[in-house]
Amino acid sequence: MPLCVSTRARRSSSTSKSLAARWPIRPKELAKAEAHLEFLNYELDEGDFRRATWHHTNATENIKLALEI
Repeated sequence: MPLCVSTRARRSSSTSKSLAARWPIRPKELAKAEAHLEFLNYELDEGDFRRATWHHTNATENIKLALEI
């Protein structure tokens, strides 16, 4: 997993609040995506890239679901 994924994940969590202010978003899915991003950052810090990839996949899925309205 490239280092840019970690940087992108860290930026994503800070921009999710601005997304919620601009567009109608499903709050439950957004919360799940944010949680997966938090765990993604933790797993990257711990060096567990397999788990980080799993959290990245789930965060991406929940972001897609959050935007489907």
